[in-house]
Amino acid sequence: MVSLMDNASRLRIEVSVPARAEDLGVLRLVVRSVCAGRGATVDDIDDAALAVQEAGIALIEAGESERLRMELEPTAAGIEVRLSASTSGSLPTESMSLSVIKALAHQFEASTSGGPASIRMVLCAPS
Repeated sequence: MVSLMDNASRLRIEVSVPARAEDLGVLRLVVRSVCAGRGATVDDIDDAALAVQEAGIALIEAGESERLRMELEPTAAGIEVRLSASTSGSLPTESMSLSVIKALAHQFEASTSGGPASIRMVLCAPS
């Protein structure tokens, strides 16, 4: 499921896919398109796609979720990306996926308290 909201020139995109590794390509494609539309460099676009891939993997490994949801919103700081699982799970405090995201994202936070596991990051920051 994909939904697009454009309120007063504020674009927000929501995408929901099955929580399976083979479906993460849809999320990578969406983040690539949004970053490219904002004029990001090829390297930043590749970094954003990899960060989304790793966030998806971390959320899939965190629990028995049926779906992953990604929200993207362009901001002055870059593309704000929020990924969440459809059921509660616990993200590890340290993992290879989270280490990769920390290295690639301009801002990063992960949360498992008070509901489903989620990851928020800012990607493709303007130069």
